[in-house]
This record gives sequence, C-alpha cells and structure tokens, in this order.
Amino acid sequence: MTQFKAVSGAWTKNAEDDYKGTCDASLSARAIRGSETDENYEFYAKVKPGNGKTAIIVNYTVGEDWKEHYIEMVLDPAGDTVKLDAVDRADDGTEETRTTLSSYAKALAYGTEYNVRVISQKLSDGSYAVYGYLDDFMLVQAEDLADPYQKGMHGLESLGVDGDATDYILSWATTSLVRVKQLLEIAATTWDTELAADLKTAAAEIDRSLAAAGISTTLSSSFPPEAIPEAQAQLAASKFKGRRAGESSQTGAKVFLAEFQRVLQAFIEGNREVTSTRG
Repeated sequence: MTQFKAVSGAWTKNAEDDYKGTCDASLSARAIRGSETDENYEFYAKVKPGNGKTAIIVNYTVGEDWKEHYIEMVLDPAGDTVKLDAVDRADDGTEETRTTLSSYAKALAYGTEYNVRVISQKLSDGSYAVYGYLDDFMLVQAEDLADPYQKGMHGLESLGVDGDATDYILSWATTSLVRVKQLLEIAATTWDTELAADLKTAAAEIDRSLAAAGISTTLSSSFPPEAIPEAQAQLAASKFKGRRAGESSQTGAKVFLAEFQRVLQAFIEGNREVTSTRG
C-alpha cells in the first residue's frame, strides 16, 4: 500500500510498489506522500533512470502562497553526479530556484538500478539535516537546514524534457514506523521487526478496505494521502497492543483501532466527496 499524490507529470503503476514517472512538455513528474510535519524518517527506493535525471524528495512543504519547497537527492547520469538540492517552485509548478547544497562525482548509467536511501533528521542540538546514500555509501549531506526545508513530506521526481522517465521500486519509508513508535511511546529498536510486520499486515487490510469502497490504491491525486500512513500506524499499534496481556494493553488496542477506523472512514468519505464534485 503506497498512496501518493501525483503533483505533476504522468505516473503509472507497473506492479506492486513499482512506479514510473514521466515528464510532460513543461514540468517534471512529481509525486509525494506523508505529512508536512514529518521529521526523523528515512526513505528507501530502487531507481532506474530511463533518461533525464532521477530524484528522491524529502522535507516537501507547500506555503500559503502555494509555492513548493523541498530537498531532493538527484542522480544525474549525463553529468555523472549525485547532488543534494534545495528546490523552490512557483504556484504553477515551474522551478524558481535550485541550490546545490552538496555534490559528489559518481559514474552513473541510464537503465541501471541504484539503491537510494535519504534520511531526514532532527539532530540532538535541535538543528535539521539530510543525508543521502547510494548503494550503502553516504555521498551527500546538508546540515543546519533553514525553514522551510527542515521537515515535510517525501516523494519522487523525474527531471528532464518531455518524455524523460524514471522507474521507481519502493522498498519502504519509515514515516509509518516512526509514527507507530510515537503512538506506542517506544524509542528502542527492539520491536522494529515486529512493528514492520504489523505495518505490512495493516497495509494489506487497508488496501482491501479501499478496494471494497471502490477507491484506487495507486497514485492518488484526490484526498490528501497523509491520512493513509496515519491509518496504517494506528492499525499497527492496535495489533501490537492486542498481543500484549493486561487490561491497559487491551484498552489501548481498542483505542488505536477506533482511531484507525475514524481516519480511514474520513479518507473514504473524502474521496467520495471529491469524486462526486468532479463528476
């Protein structure tokens, strides 16, 4: 279960967690998910540049003026370079400014798969940083990030001219894992494997619920997609608590389950209202 919002360009789903973003005549292909308050997360993806440039977005926000702001790790096979850029886009989606915060010379090739990991982190001193890894090696980083690049949603971007495209195979994003640990007030990594399994089970259950309601689980451009990871985290927390003995754990499981049902139903109703309005 993925649930992105397609911001621009053409997006297709090739298989489970396998997507292709294609630029149009005037804009890059961008798709995002999560919440503008997300921080301390990691985003993993396997990317295959077809032509043009390939990017992984973090810390994406939209201002009151509808301008987009974000950080992205860019793979540029033509220039054999990996970069970390701060990007600002106008309210019509056109790029206003792009500032390279970090770069690394690296031989890259079109049609080759690369494992990308981007970390958005709030450091112990209260400052914000982003770290970019390619095939397990940290190549780019930016620290002491200023607002509005400190926190936000994550996503994908295919950069280039009309028809340039990138294939993305998503491994996982830990925003939901971070959220479920916040809900359960767990800091240690002891239960991460168990929680990851709960998140996977929750994702499958949500997919079935959405399918039953006639809502696509591919790239969603209707109701805000941040509702889905929240529902997933609430359901996973309920499952985790439900396996624990004790009245407080069982009560907690019921509370999380009720919140999951509320969030998911709101998402379903929101999509129905949008569909009705568009129809």
